[in-house]
Amino acid sequence: MSIQHLAASMNEGEPIGWGPVVVGGLIVLLLPAIFALGMRRGSAPWLMSPQKTRAMVELRPYFNGQTYVHVPEAGRGYSGFETRQVAAEHGYYEIPPQAPGILSFQNGRTMAVRPGSFTPLPPPSPPIPPESWFDHPATAEVPSRERWLRNRISGDDQTWISVRQAKLPRRHIENFAAQHGMRVAWSFSDETDQILWLSREPIRLILPLPSPLGLRAFRPFFTACLSAVILFVAGFVAAFFYFRAGYTPWALACLAAGVVFSAVALSFPRLLPRSARAALLAREFNGTQGVGILLPTYGISAGITEQMAGTFGYVYGLGNAARSGRKYLGFTKRLG
Repeated sequence: MSIQHLAASMNEGEPIGWGPVVVGGLIVLLLPAIFALGMRRGSAPWLMSPQKTRAMVELRPYFNGQTYVHVPEAGRGYSGFETRQVAAEHGYYEIPPQAPGILSFQNGRTMAVRPGSFTPLPPPSPPIPPESWFDHPATAEVPSRERWLRNRISGDDQTWISVRQAKLPRRHIENFAAQHGMRVAWSFSDETDQILWLSREPIRLILPLPSPLGLRAFRPFFTACLSAVILFVAGFVAAFFYFRAGYTPWALACLAAGVVFSAVALSFPRLLPRSARAALLAREFNGTQGVGILLPTYGISAGITEQMAGTFGYVYGLGNAARSGRKYLGFTKRLG
């Protein structure tokens, strides 16, 4: 149905028919494609290169936790750029050099103010001792839970597992995954859950992550917001045409549908199983400079979120550590 025909229908009082419904249906059918673009696993260009591996071997002894570190700008097997990358990965910030040809760094944990800002760094959550970590007790439902776990890890090189959702002890998950060629590459734990990142190959992250390009810049939460806006606008437009044609009940139904579907799209991550939510939360840290996390969106604790952020090279942003009772966490990419 053309725009001219719609206009003529409104002027003549002619019934519009199912045109707006069809348009709205097409938009709804497009939503899975939008989510697929924004939430797909994508490639991992930050996996460690052989040259970076040599640099790690040469430079790791320097960044051993001391307050100040002074490193030759270039050495055997590494350059100044790689030195800054390794320093950033270990939580060091570059400071004015002590001498020509030397790169100087300070341990970020000893700095009250982050370089380039005048905002004090907010304190992270206190560390949770391992004895306080969540772990699921042994269960009699082992065969059914193992089938669930097998479905999660079969056919994938990497996957995310929530111990709380798996309903199996962590040690049982590790042993079962090892039997199927996977191991725990990273884990994030507190008293609410343990999130395990399983992989068939070792995962080494080159930090800071490169800035994403194209569709990879679409973070999952942004994708959910975009989908919510599209659904709301579609419902509003359909309601507008029905109101103009005198079909008030249909107009109200379209408006209500737009509001409901947009709310569902906005809360989409929270509707997913806990393991899938953890995978989406990790994809929020995709290399963009700033990342804001609304904790209720994912239903994953602030402690685990902080651990994920640190793993992917993020630190607290400017004063955004605690807002609305720690329901919002703001992070910025740590740069060398």
